[in-house]
Amino acid sequence: MLLTHIPAASTYNHFVPLRREDYPKVRFWTRQDWNSATQVPVLEVDEEGEAFPELDEEEEGFKEPSPSPGPACTRGKHRAAQGINVTMKYVELEDGMVVDGFRASEIRRYARSLWVQMALNDKLPATWSDADATSLAIYNESMAQRFIELRFCAVDWKANLVATDNYPSWRHNWLKKKKQENKRPADSHVEEADAPTMKKPRVQLNSGDKLPAQPPYSTPEEQPERGLFNTVPPPTINVIPGTPLRPQLVPGPVSSQVRLLRYSPN
Repeated sequence: MLLTHIPAASTYNHFVPLRREDYPKVRFWTRQDWNSATQVPVLEVDEEGEAFPELDEEEEGFKEPSPSPGPACTRGKHRAAQGINVTMKYVELEDGMVVDGFRASEIRRYARSLWVQMALNDKLPATWSDADATSLAIYNESMAQRFIELRFCAVDWKANLVATDNYPSWRHNWLKKKKQENKRPADSHVEEADAPTMKKPRVQLNSGDKLPAQPPYSTPEEQPERGLFNTVPPPTINVIPGTPLRPQLVPGPVSSQVRLLRYSPN
């Protein structure tokens, strides 16, 4: 789906309506002319209950696949890719020639860019018939300014038919895309939480290295647990200069202690 949008327009041009007498080769000047030529009556359908098939959109970005596309839809996309006008044969040039599929694709692409701008301005109608007067006027004037062949008609019905045929599907996919984008931050947060924690590397001390100083403990609860051999503080030995060291007595039987004292050189 087209993600780019046109700059917001504060003003729009008012084109003078063209006269049918000046373009006698244009066959479909009114909507009635087109309906009579195609022998398809105008069908009143509740737009809220419409299905949303994918039309032959030529998006350069995000695109949702249509659910179970039928053979007719597949053939339509294939023909549009070959430059064959499938669904916009009511758009004629000044000489009465119908625009080709490439020109029809440009018309749809530009119409979608106008709808993106409406969405960014928080003026996206639920149905095209619910569009406000200002948005509708800007759309019609912008389409007429970009494509002069859309002016060869009465009351801008050709530009509006482009919207009637394409806007419901575009709006459905646009809202679906935005809903998926809103879910992405939460999914990435879960993935980060599930990621395994990295273990701290072991530090190997060489000879001569000093151990890092331990932080002071402010409360007894923060002190490390003492082991069995850490309950008694280590003994302190005071050495007097010039005095030979005596061997420390090893606890044992009394007879062995006497024997050691008897053979002491001092």
